[in-house]
Amino acid sequence: MKKITILSVALLLSFVFVTNTTHATVGGPTYISNIQTTSFNSPEIIYEVANQGGRGCPPVIYSQNILTGQTKTLLSCDQAEKLSEIDYQTEREVILAKYPVILDRIDLNKNKVTAATVAINEQEMDEAKGFFGKTDFTIDIFQNAIKKSTLSYSGCSPIQPHIIEGYKAPNNKSLMLVVSTKGDCFEGGYTLQRIFFVPDITIYDAASLPSVINKDPLPGPGNISFIAKVPATTAPSAAPKTSTETEKDEAGTLINYRIIIGILIVLVLGLAYKKAKR
Repeated sequence: MKKITILSVALLLSFVFVTNTTHATVGGPTYISNIQTTSFNSPEIIYEVANQGGRGCPPVIYSQNILTGQTKTLLSCDQAEKLSEIDYQTEREVILAKYPVILDRIDLNKNKVTAATVAINEQEMDEAKGFFGKTDFTIDIFQNAIKKSTLSYSGCSPIQPHIIEGYKAPNNKSLMLVVSTKGDCFEGGYTLQRIFFVPDITIYDAASLPSVINKDPLPGPGNISFIAKVPATTAPSAAPKTSTETEKDEAGTLINYRIIIGILIVLVLGLAYKKAKR
């Protein structure tokens, strides 16, 4: 009986110290969908962001002013996690209903929009941490061969496709772009979509195209796809530690301590049992 009790205590204590140590952040793509507005005279749009990695949140909703660039969170991950699935869907539908006008995806080629991207800085891979490199890009947007805007963003490998979809903005004087790249650089890289606005654009062809919802867009009619130019002077730099990496390192250290403590407890209790048996 004493043997069973001691072993039970040892297993329980080991479980307390070691449990939850295998938890890890899971990567996944991030998609943008349901781009809507109240009317074509409104400067405000809303859109949903579905992050299929990390905490596994349901889609969150943001609003953005296309004139000022100011962004607000209308339904956050924290808020969504506190709601039941039915209550979340109800809240989501109430918000979307306030912005009933869906923005049309249009053909960038027929609207004479082109783009050129340059990789300006590449960071080294760190396979031990699952980090597969990161590159800073600049992208020039043209219409009728006239430069309209320069955008900046980061992605993974410099040799990767960039796919750009265009949406007619509410004021008809600017263009909204959804840029898809491999932007989450862990576990081989996942698609990350971002929104940008380009001013002073003329809409020549407003015909609506079907939108790609919550999956990787493919090069095809209506969008622009290309691979960035990599200057010969671009030299890889060391990959910095992100906050996520730092958290993983700290979590790994804590896990190791818990495992060691758990083993020591089992050994001590085992020795105590042997001594008591004598």
